[in-house]
Amino acid sequence: MLTKSLAMEWAKHNIKVNTIAPGYMKTELTKHYFEQGGDMIDTWMNLTPMGRPGTPDELGGIALYLASEASSFTGGVFTVDGGYTAL
Repeated sequence: MLTKSLAMEWAKHNIKVNTIAPGYMKTELTKHYFEQGGDMIDTWMNLTPMGRPGTPDELGGIALYLASEASSFTGGVFTVDGGYTAL
């Protein structure tokens, strides 16, 4: 809701506010946990239709879009989560 609220407030100043909402991501910081596994990781991956964590490079396309003039509108929340929130 912060994205929506700021988008409404700052639109009059021609400032766009959009958000990338990533799902579970395997990064340098989290790779140990994904490689180690365990009940929590297994549960998350079982609830993710793709069955795996995302990687930072999989966010690049939406980041490029949001940095470009193609995203001239405001108030968008772009979920990139392997289908986790679709369930």
